[in-house]
Amino acid sequence: MIFSLWRYAHLALALVASAFIFIASATGIILAIEPIENQLKPLKSAEFENTLLSQTLQAVKNKYPETVRLEVEHSSFVLIETINEQGEDETFYIHPKNAEKIGSSSPKKPLYQFATTLHRSLFMGSVGRVIMAITSLLLLLIALTGVWLIIKRQKHWWRFFHKVIKDGFYPYYHVILGRWTLIPIVIISFTGILSFNGKIFVAT
Repeated sequence: MIFSLWRYAHLALALVASAFIFIASATGIILAIEPIENQLKPLKSAEFENTLLSQTLQAVKNKYPETVRLEVEHSSFVLIETINEQGEDETFYIHPKNAEKIGSSSPKKPLYQFATTLHRSLFMGSVGRVIMAITSLLLLLIALTGVWLIIKRQKHWWRFFHKVIKDGFYPYYHVILGRWTLIPIVIISFTGILSFNGKIFVAT
């Protein structure tokens, strides 16, 4: 009886969260491609690791005296915003050592902008953020109830990774794949919950 309740709870959580989990997974895959694509751009110098910030600042000061902003991005690209001789604003990437321009700043691709907003808030602002936070929590609960069901199926917790008795194609592979993806699922759902901490009611 208890086992059946856990099984139905596991199924109900999966049904409720499935659509949102699919959206989060699909957009997450798209967003995972963006940093890879950024790293392939010829905007990072091989001398980045050996260049002090003070050296970069001095080079920028000498070459672009009207610089209003300097930013080192997560990809280790050095971006500056400056005012040129014509009095126009310019934003571009520079070599960290000599401040030579090595590439132009381009806006985020529409696909990544779309995926980011959909992934974070479903284009629904604060309400969407709450929904995605709850979805992350539901995914974590699905994983935890799944762990309990596998333990009950295997008769003991220490038999968790023991051989599974094949009692049907779908149940068998559900257990097998569930065991191997358990840790990634827990990490993804837990970090998904933490990423909304303090940001749920911030407008997108």
